[in-house]
Amino acid sequence: MALAAVCLSGKALGAITISIDYSLDSNGFFSDGDGAAKKAALEAARDVLEGIMSDSIAAITPGGANTWNATGYHPGTGASGTLATDLSVAADTLIIYAGGRALSGSNLAQGGAGGWSGSGTVGFVDNLYNRGESGITNGSAVELGTQTDFAPWGGTITFDNDDVAWHYDHTTSVDAGKLDFYSAALHELVHAIGFGTSNSWDDLVSSGTFTGSQSNTSNGGSNVSLYSADGGTTYGHWASGTTSVRLSDEASQETAMDPDVTAGTRKYLTNLDAMGLADIGWQLNITAVPEPGTWALMSGIALLGFGAVRRCRLNPPVCKSSQ
Repeated sequence: MALAAVCLSGKALGAITISIDYSLDSNGFFSDGDGAAKKAALEAARDVLEGIMSDSIAAITPGGANTWNATGYHPGTGASGTLATDLSVAADTLIIYAGGRALSGSNLAQGGAGGWSGSGTVGFVDNLYNRGESGITNGSAVELGTQTDFAPWGGTITFDNDDVAWHYDHTTSVDAGKLDFYSAALHELVHAIGFGTSNSWDDLVSSGTFTGSQSNTSNGGSNVSLYSADGGTTYGHWASGTTSVRLSDEASQETAMDPDVTAGTRKYLTNLDAMGLADIGWQLNITAVPEPGTWALMSGIALLGFGAVRRCRLNPPVCKSSQ
């Protein structure tokens, strides 16, 4: 079954803006000799998400007694804490802090949604919780399986700057033996807007599978198997080797949101990746379409044939939203 045509450039009317902020890039990852190519790849991945997100979320406007801290992992140091105080966030806008630092093991990148602390009027604090979305409850109910939406101020993403053979140019084929920066950027941006990192995601995880209805439809009517980074406690990715069809041209590929990336290859956003975002509450201008089963199976076998090619792990998502 073919996907409906999807425009992946330009923004839908009333769409979400994802603002990339490099001010916390304390190690100069995005300002070195390859900085322009890194930014271009990251912002191209951002443009794909902006092109499908048609949600509407309220502004965060501090002032007077209304004060708050945006919290998360600092992209340059890894320290957890306050990233900005009394940050103004425009309506329909997410702010993503980006930077680079040395990451452990074979981890290439990490990302996640931000948290916050704040005080002020009831309306101001409620808006920090939900940005005007009705499916986000506050207070003690936040962990009780009641979350059907997600609307953070934004989040953070970090890329390994220590001895990684990155391919930065997103407009050219990935060089053999190199790891595609665009693929990592897309993956971490999706984590930063709640995939695997939000309460509404956790509420749809059951027995190692994701039960979201739109993901289920995209997956041929079955819950989607998940990958656990810690032996069964945290499930923030599709299972390794999960395939779906790309939004850009309907070709089958390994999903952007499984935990690995193969050297010499590039990943694009797939229908299943997008439906994961829809299931956690984002409104999209695309709909779930069942995968063509035989095509996906054949493609999966082809992908597994790259066993001799180096595969590196994208870091488990961090910075769980702790509103």
